[in-house]
Amino acid sequence: MKKNMMTMIGFLLLLTLLFNVPVTADEKYQIEVDIPVVVTNVEEPVDLTLEEAKEIVLLQSGNIELSEVGLDKAQFFDRKQDKISDDITPSQYNPYASNYERAVMKYVAKKSTEVSLSIAELTMDVTRNSLLLGVESAYYELLKAQASLTNAENALDRAKEQLRITNQFFDAGMVAQGEVMGAEALVAGRTADLASKTAMHEKAMIALADLLSLPLNTPIRATDAFSYEPVVIDIDEAINLGLKKDVALLAAKGTYEITSTTFALADAYYTSNTNIYKEQYYAMKEAELNFEKQLKAAEKKIRDAFVNLDSTEAAYLSLTKNVLFSEENYRVVKLRYQEGMATRLELEEAEGSLSEAVDAAHSMLLTYDLVKASFAYSLFM
Repeated sequence: MKKNMMTMIGFLLLLTLLFNVPVTADEKYQIEVDIPVVVTNVEEPVDLTLEEAKEIVLLQSGNIELSEVGLDKAQFFDRKQDKISDDITPSQYNPYASNYERAVMKYVAKKSTEVSLSIAELTMDVTRNSLLLGVESAYYELLKAQASLTNAENALDRAKEQLRITNQFFDAGMVAQGEVMGAEALVAGRTADLASKTAMHEKAMIALADLLSLPLNTPIRATDAFSYEPVVIDIDEAINLGLKKDVALLAAKGTYEITSTTFALADAYYTSNTNIYKEQYYAMKEAELNFEKQLKAAEKKIRDAFVNLDSTEAAYLSLTKNVLFSEENYRVVKLRYQEGMATRLELEEAEGSLSEAVDAAHSMLLTYDLVKASFAYSLFM
């Protein structure tokens, strides 16, 4: 009994020591983070317009805040350089080589901060428009997925109707068992296609929810509708506007201005046979050539976008005609099949053409809207 008591006391002392061991420095900083348990709750769909999606992405995105910091930084250095340049008065330098660096500090440094500020201001606008274009693209993809899902559901309904009619013909002894099996295979194929379109719809919702910083399992319903709205663009006006909004071109222009200012000072303080004169001259010429290259590239980008917009519009209008033809063709073939004047394969082909035509038209309208949006955002229209 005494032995058991001693054993129990020893055990209690051991527990006391274990729970009162001081925490070492290494243990104090060994921090572990648990992965949260994800529970998918089925909720009612969130109805969302495109404008609402744009408002959310601007509020939630950290890229806007980062651009604002960049702009504030550029403004700070511009004000700082103003003070430095003001402190350097004309009496502090004269046309001698020894004062060249002082002139560069006054004029070139100020031009550099002005260029940086201009780029930061434009980058702020470009960042905003890139976010808006991204969410618009994701929203259109969801619209397309919704339309494709509806089209797949309609295709399945048509296949089931075809199976119903075929079964009636079989019961009446008008067709063989193979025709029924073919109609059943069509229903199975349309069912598989519906499952595929459902998966695409789920992925489109996840992509948009991710952009909007919403829970990834948020069911989103895009409430806007596909609509064709033609746009008239003056290409010369678009080019002149777009050239002012191209960040790469603005940077090349700024570099050209900085190197030109530096060379003007070198020309004032040094003769043409000196190394510093030649160095600044070549730097200016390289910047000039790069500016001309960027100018042509920026114009080409705008012209390519204009041509692309025109071609996608023409393609969409052509596909809408094809949808009308496919709808009428399916209606006629279905009537002929019901009257025993067309085969099941002819009806199946007509139905497949209709489904493909509708999907193609929706895809091209999506492409047209995206090209139009991209064109507008790049020009800040």
